[in-house]
Amino acid sequence: MGSGSDVAGSGADGAEDDACGPAPASQVPLVPFVQQEENWDCGLACVKMATGALRPEVEASKLTNAALEQLVQTRSVWTIDLAFAIRELGIPLVMYTTSTRVDTREYSGMDFYKEVESDQARVNARFERAAEAGIRVDERPLPRAELQSIVSANALQMAIVLVDVTVLRNAERSYGRKVLDFVVSAVAGHQFAGHYLLVIGYIAPFYEVRDPASSRPSTMVHEDVLERARSAPGTDDDILVLGEDLSHL
Repeated sequence: MGSGSDVAGSGADGAEDDACGPAPASQVPLVPFVQQEENWDCGLACVKMATGALRPEVEASKLTNAALEQLVQTRSVWTIDLAFAIRELGIPLVMYTTSTRVDTREYSGMDFYKEVESDQARVNARFERAAEAGIRVDERPLPRAELQSIVSANALQMAIVLVDVTVLRNAERSYGRKVLDFVVSAVAGHQFAGHYLLVIGYIAPFYEVRDPASSRPSTMVHEDVLERARSAPGTDDDILVLGEDLSHL
């Protein structure tokens, strides 16, 4: 159960050049690309993109930042806040996380979470009401193989993934086109910076991603890079899996 609100334009914008992968998956035209508008709304942009693919009949007026902010009830957006907004839009989902309560001690020393105490009551209350709201929360990390299977299935399924964008940037700077041989190393003293991505496809060894902080509609990210970024301290391994039929999960 983490939070993401990366600075607009500072996401993994170079990943497509540095980790150039295969042609986009067949479902790409079905998933619109939406850029974030502010420095806090990357999660809302991912919700807009997913809704455009899974619920194209939803009126545009319900997908403005103002309308979605009413659903999440905050600008300090946590993954469980996005889950409630997505259910309000009528989209089935499953949330995977390693933490279903805010423990302020867990985030001590992370500047990104300096306002965590003000979020604590809201976030904890939402987890307590998740089942009642029709949100299944699976308290475990989603293994790499399962994520790959989900987003490469024939059915239109996708995942909103919380990542440490600092890990993505470090990969681009340090490895460039050698990212195929990428082995993630610890970034000494780096500060966590949460950011949401919409993962829409997988063709080994690359994920196809809609990055709301990028100017590119489609970004290819090597699986090792995404694995490290989504499991970094501060993410709580948060993933929202969205699709029409998730009964197999």
